[in-house]
Amino acid sequence: MAAIKVECTPKATCNPPPPFKYACPDNVSLEKPITVATYDGTSCFVEYEAPKCPPNAVCNPPRPRAVACPKR
Repeated sequence: MAAIKVECTPKATCNPPPPFKYACPDNVSLEKPITVATYDGTSCFVEYEAPKCPPNAVCNPPRPRAVACPKR
């Protein structure tokens, strides 16, 4: 299932659309929820969370990977 991520400002009433069926992208682990984002409204990418890094270390998350955009 996919759901539209909606962020509401305090004291605002939000009514996001209900979750809908979405085929999981290939080679994606569902141990944690994933985020499929669009930056231009036409292409979508899996965004990975930043890895846990030791103190004073620089870590880079995996690059976003292109996937099919969720459609209802």
